[in-house]
Amino acid sequence: MINVDIQVQGINDIKKAFDKRPEIVKRYINRAIEASIFEIEKEATDSNFQFKTPRSLRTGFLQRSFKFGIVTRDFFGSIGPTAEYASRVHANNPFMQRIALASQPSIQRHFETAMKYITEELGK
Repeated sequence: MINVDIQVQGINDIKKAFDKRPEIVKRYINRAIEASIFEIEKEATDSNFQFKTPRSLRTGFLQRSFKFGIVTRDFFGSIGPTAEYASRVHANNPFMQRIALASQPSIQRHFETAMKYITEELGK
């Protein structure tokens, strides 16, 4: 398994809002997590993999295996390649760090949007 953490600014505000109305926070945060997972999947591209082997000689299985590595539940999301050789490839080519870095701005926007909606609903 390959682990990469992505930091989200404003998480403390989300925690405070959760104490007030957990059902509202849960709805919007779960949406942000799901949207973030798909942002990461979108960034699983050749430009972020940076393989040395020419595209015509690769099967593309590692890239496609991201679709099978998606797990979401309340306040949790995870995505990663399920190809058995992924960790060996990653050891010499840290593609997950590049994918996470490329995804970071979009993920931050999803959580900022969630916080905006949470704040709006709490203000009603």
